[in-house]
Amino acid sequence: MDGHKSRVFALCYHATQPDCFISGGWDDTVMVRQYNNASSIPNIYGPHICGDALDIDAHHNHILTGSWRKENVLQIWDYGSGAKIKDVPYDHVRNTQMYCCQWMGKDAIISGGSEQNIFRILDRGTLNTLGQVVDLPNAVYCIDHDRTGSKARIAAGTDQRIFVMKTEKKEKH
Repeated sequence: MDGHKSRVFALCYHATQPDCFISGGWDDTVMVRQYNNASSIPNIYGPHICGDALDIDAHHNHILTGSWRKENVLQIWDYGSGAKIKDVPYDHVRNTQMYCCQWMGKDAIISGGSEQNIFRILDRGTLNTLGQVVDLPNAVYCIDHDRTGSKARIAAGTDQRIFVMKTEKKEKH
């Protein structure tokens, strides 16, 4: 297999295609790999991956990338063609550079990064912010969620701390 031209920071297997995985890193390339195929086709060019900022939604065959750069930090791509579906808007005064991102079930996206040292939850359909924590003591380098229950727990890791949050839906009055 041909490889990346620089450091690789993220790998993600496809949940329903166990012989397929993606990789991304500093060379601004996401490679889609298959064990039975020596080449990496199609490549996705653009995302500057500097952490665990790749995820695959196996149901929709979408790839989520988070880039450590000033613009277009979150992007959604088509797994089959490698075509960009959309840039996810980031509605803050200062840009946040992404270290990590993940699909959170079928309804949300979670992400974290530097500049504002932020952790954010977005509605997948509207791309509106559902919740966020800003100005943490350090950048958010890693995130994960428990994938169970109606009130998911989400963990975000900074330099020496782990922050655990529980999601709750507000009642409309």
